[in-house]
Amino acid sequence: GGVDVVMMPRMSDQHPGVVTTSVKVSRLNQTTETSKIEISAKLGSDEERGSFELMMDEQQISHNFLIKDFDAQDLIVRAWESRLIFKDIQYGSVKVDLADMEFTLPSVTETFSNEEKNVKVTVEVKAYLLPLIAIVQKGEAVDDYQSKFNAGCVPSPDLNTGVLYLHVHRATGVPKTDDRSKADPFVTVYYNGNEILKTKEVSNSDRPMFNEWTELLTESFVGSELVFKLDDNDVWPNSDDPIGATSLKLTEEHVRKVNIPLKLDTQREDAKEDILLYLSVVFRPVPLV
Repeated sequence: GGVDVVMMPRMSDQHPGVVTTSVKVSRLNQTTETSKIEISAKLGSDEERGSFELMMDEQQISHNFLIKDFDAQDLIVRAWESRLIFKDIQYGSVKVDLADMEFTLPSVTETFSNEEKNVKVTVEVKAYLLPLIAIVQKGEAVDDYQSKFNAGCVPSPDLNTGVLYLHVHRATGVPKTDDRSKADPFVTVYYNGNEILKTKEVSNSDRPMFNEWTELLTESFVGSELVFKLDDNDVWPNSDDPIGATSLKLTEEHVRKVNIPLKLDTQREDAKEDILLYLSVVFRPVPLV
């Protein structure tokens, strides 16, 4: 027999995203001195700046960037003390290559200190994919998100809100439903009772290659259920013949599962081997406003 070609899950062609920076400045030792701290976060040609007065208490400032497509961009975060008469005192900087970050709840944390000025700076950078489907299904344009992110805090993504990618690869062990020929199978997929995908039929095959995918925005990934039905397409007025079905309860373990085989339950006595459906599930948490 031949070798089955298994396609990896297809993602959206464009990958807009959100980059958040959180800069925390604290004292190394007690002091009565007050310093004016300046923070700069620069991503490409976009720069966000902020400042605050630091005495003994800890201070923090955050910035959000929306980018239309992730590429090999560097995020540079700087901190310094601003002085009216004398030269500014540079505390240090952090450079993060976004191309090296994975976009499923990633976090990069860097720290640097200036012992002479009694200051410790902690920089946390997070990056999230914001697939186009998440924007389209909410009736928004990518550019509209920029003002929303800048207007307030971006909620941290969790394992409920995000984009579910489902890729139905193939099936094996599909039995005949009559004596004339092999089945003409197709797959219907339901998410929490709603149909989200129906593949095209593959004619006269016991090892059909479907290679079809879908993606949808969900706010309840963990605990949701996928149901898969495999049927034999029949010519009207005859109804389609059921071949097998199974379900998958989604958990944290299903954030990324590639080419997993699911055994279908079947009532067909002519099934000579297990009916297996191969699929991939990838969940991308995204911050939505």
